[in-house]
Amino acid sequence: MLWKNHSSKIWERIKELNLLYVMIESILFFLIIYFYNTHIQLVQGTSGLFSSDIAYRLQTDAFLKAKLSLSSHPFGLPFDYIWTGHAMHQNWGLGVPLLRLPFEWGAQLCGWGPFPDRLTLFFYLILMVIILNVSIRRVLGTFGIGGYSAGGLLLRWYLTALVLFSPSMSDLLFRTGSNVYEEAVFYGCIYSYTLLALFWLFMRRPNDKFLFIICLFSGVAWVIRPTLIFYGVITAVLTIIYSYLGARHIRPVVWGIVGFCCGAFVDLLLNYFRFGSFFEFGYSASIDGIPVFEYPLRFDNFFDLAPFLPAAKELIGGLFFNNSWKCDLVRWRHYWFAPFNILHLLILVAGLISVILYFMLAKYRLSMGIKKNLSIRIIFFTYLWGFVSFSGLFLFYLRCPALTSRYLSDFSAAFNAVFISLIFLGLFLFSRHRRNNNWVFVILSFFVFSMLFYLNNRAFLQKKTADPDVTSQEGVKLLVSAFNKGILFESSLHDKFLCGNVYSVRGLPFQFNGWNTGDCLVEASTDIFLPAKGCLFLNYSILYDKQRPKIRVKRDFIFLKSLDSRVVNDVSKRNLNITESFCSNASYENNISLYSVAWISANKFRRGKIPIRLNWVGSADQEGYPKQPSGPSPSVQ
Repeated sequence: MLWKNHSSKIWERIKELNLLYVMIESILFFLIIYFYNTHIQLVQGTSGLFSSDIAYRLQTDAFLKAKLSLSSHPFGLPFDYIWTGHAMHQNWGLGVPLLRLPFEWGAQLCGWGPFPDRLTLFFYLILMVIILNVSIRRVLGTFGIGGYSAGGLLLRWYLTALVLFSPSMSDLLFRTGSNVYEEAVFYGCIYSYTLLALFWLFMRRPNDKFLFIICLFSGVAWVIRPTLIFYGVITAVLTIIYSYLGARHIRPVVWGIVGFCCGAFVDLLLNYFRFGSFFEFGYSASIDGIPVFEYPLRFDNFFDLAPFLPAAKELIGGLFFNNSWKCDLVRWRHYWFAPFNILHLLILVAGLISVILYFMLAKYRLSMGIKKNLSIRIIFFTYLWGFVSFSGLFLFYLRCPALTSRYLSDFSAAFNAVFISLIFLGLFLFSRHRRNNNWVFVILSFFVFSMLFYLNNRAFLQKKTADPDVTSQEGVKLLVSAFNKGILFESSLHDKFLCGNVYSVRGLPFQFNGWNTGDCLVEASTDIFLPAKGCLFLNYSILYDKQRPKIRVKRDFIFLKSLDSRVVNDVSKRNLNITESFCSNASYENNISLYSVAWISANKFRRGKIPIRLNWVGSADQEGYPKQPSGPSPSVQ
């Protein structure tokens, strides 16, 4: 009896200090992170810590040298990088390199050399999980569920795991090599979930300083990734509205607007310093070697002509049905996993129906509930956050000239916000009618949630199809050294290039991209690196018909105007020989420019070559027609 009384006192003390719940939570936290870490191989010996994709590392190194550009030479320009006419840049934003900066700076101070890329990602992943867990714990308190109660423990870690193992996030790292493409989207998912968690914390305890911080983070969102601006805008707007409903004062509105504008201005200013325009993110000058993809990015988007219903059908198919319904128009598509499934679509529809029915049935009671009941406000604003973010992303990707699995993973936070709002609604309805059946509720709810989680997550049912593309510290140093060596090579460029001649230009792998040096035919877009001059001259022939193409020319980011053209009808060859000049008075630096030419003909929506032969191209400072370049005549097959 004495032992029983003594053990009872110990048990009461443990419950009073929440030691048992803290221990259980810590163990679950460790197991989840370890499982996640094992599958994506974040830590797998020293060779698993470094990424062989050095784009972010190069940008971080540039920051440490107080520079924004990676190089002042175009030679050695890698795939998908940007040449602005005077500097080379990476194409994936500055947000992740800024997040890497303190770790890389600290490693250099300690003399450790390059800091492991995967540990940086792992740090921000854990930080997101902790913030999400804390915010969910506080939100559950509004529904009468204790933060360290059994129900609160299960609910918090179910919702956290729902986010962590949702298909859009898990497939980004489970089924890919986690290169810079997937890594950029994954950091975007981390940031969007962090914004949602901060919004929950603000609804729980609003104040002006916290309002300013959230709106500032919302404005900075597109430094990580441009599409995050949808999450940033809706977070800032809902935070300001929520604050105004509570305070009924204009001051929080002003604080929120100032915070958001300050954050947004940071990225706009960076765009201006890098590309010369506040709203230029660099995509219109990136080099990827695919003319049919470069054309819509730099000139005209094919998919703007797509009717709404076929475009929406393709996007819905890409989101939920593994791209089952493709539109006929040209678009760059790359699918290797379905980011969502039919369950997500049902959840989205169920959320919409639930809100509509609640509006219809509650009427005045709902409006009063939003004003007086914190639980109703959290449910309502969480649903708005998810559904409006989804709508903004849907409208953006509806006309986007490129659609891939990783792009569609941007919807992850929006979908899970709608799902979590429905769970919160169920908790609210139960808390109003529950009696002494807490454990029955916990067991049944956890079973249902586990089934939904199982259906929602395909990562448990498959193995990785590719190992991460990682390397050792020595390998990273060799990659950076090779990059720096390649960009130091300088070669003189000619003012004119004649098709059929062989020009050895080292370090410019994308020279004449879209202009076939064998048969001289062109594709949708042609890229030529030339010394920066005021005018560009094109001499081309129309082979099969007399229909002249519409031609548009850009020098880096500036459009050149068509001034004049000379047409010679070659009767013997039955084709037209045309010389056109394109000029601009816009200032340019004395360096190498990327001249992009769009060939718009009757078959512009088809892949492959256009029946137009580009004979020679050249640049000059003044207007007028230069003489045809000397040299052997072009060899046409």
